[in-house]
This record gives sequence, structure tokens and C-alpha cells, in this order.
Amino acid sequence: MTEEEIILAKKNLRCRIQNLRKSMPKDERDRKSKIIIDKLKETNFFVKAQIVMLYASTAYEVQIYPLIEHGIATGKTVLLPLITGKGKMEAAKINSLTELAPDKYGILSPDKDNAKIVAPADIDLIIVPGAAFTADGHRLGLGGGYYDRFLPEAEKAYRVALAFDFQLADNLPMASHDEKVDAVITENKILFCNERQ
Repeated sequence: MTEEEIILAKKNLRCRIQNLRKSMPKDERDRKSKIIIDKLKETNFFVKAQIVMLYASTAYEVQIYPLIEHGIATGKTVLLPLITGKGKMEAAKINSLTELAPDKYGILSPDKDNAKIVAPADIDLIIVPGAAFTADGHRLGLGGGYYDRFLPEAEKAYRVALAFDFQLADNLPMASHDEKVDAVITENKILFCNERQ
């Protein structure tokens, strides 16, 4: 595929997945989200992780606010993305969901003026958002390229995707710069994508 064809294929697939997410009733989304979060909380890689990077889920994604609260309550250092420029982000520590405010995209984000930034190299676990994933760890991101730029800097971090079953794909249109994940957890499956556990 040419670069233009890859971009178009990604755009079409993102749109299809977004429509599927939007069509899911809220109670079903909340129920499946709880199953996914509960599975994650029981994994060795989550239990052992001291510094974890999560994200503020949007209305139609797996709802991970309970996971943020759990991480804080159990003494983990919880980080959220802080957008610092076009395609660039940093990891900012938070102590409470009340510290978050909508950024220019309307996504809840740490306070830029008081942010305590943590180096990517110090992060143990990153929950990576995305539109679709394969069993071998390929990921279709959301189009901004933030994680594809950030993840290579977080060399030791274990990368986990939380997704609904319909976000799993047999294959995805991939470019050379697209970063993979180490595991995918859905309401029905835990997929380990490589030897890292």
C-alpha cells in the first residue's frame, strides 16, 4: 500500500470503530468496562507496576476513571498525558481526578501550570488508547501520533490496550512508525502479543 492508501484505510477504519463505540448503550459500555478493568487489576504487570500512565477516557471508550481512582488509592504514581505541542505530550502526575480540566480538545487533562512531569524512562506501565488492535500487538491509533512519538522514549514500560471485542482486527493498515502494544485486554480475552509479561 502507498502512504496515501494507508492513511485513507486508517481513516475509514477509525470511523467504523467510532460508530460501533457510539452505538453501544451506556449501561453495556459501563458493564464491559468494569469487566476489562477488573481483569487488568489482577494481572502481574499491573500489580507490580509502581508508576503507571493512564488516560482520561472519552464518553465512548472503555471507561477507565475507576482505574485511575484505584491506582491513586493503592499508592501507585498515576500519570496522565499532558499535550505540550503538535503531536507531543508528556506524562504528568495526578493525585486526584478533581485536578483535571478539559484541554483544547475537550479531553480531561492535568493542569499545565502546576504539572509534575515524570520522565518516560521511569514509567512501568502505559495504558495505550487506540481505535483497533490485532492479536500480535499492532495498533491503530486515534490519528494524532502522540503515542507513536512518546512510546519509544518509555523503553521499560509495559504497553497495554484496553478495548472492546469489536475493536480486535485480523490485520491493520500499518506504517513503519506505528508503535505496537504488549497486551490487549477485552471483556472476553487477554491477548499477550509477545514474550514480555
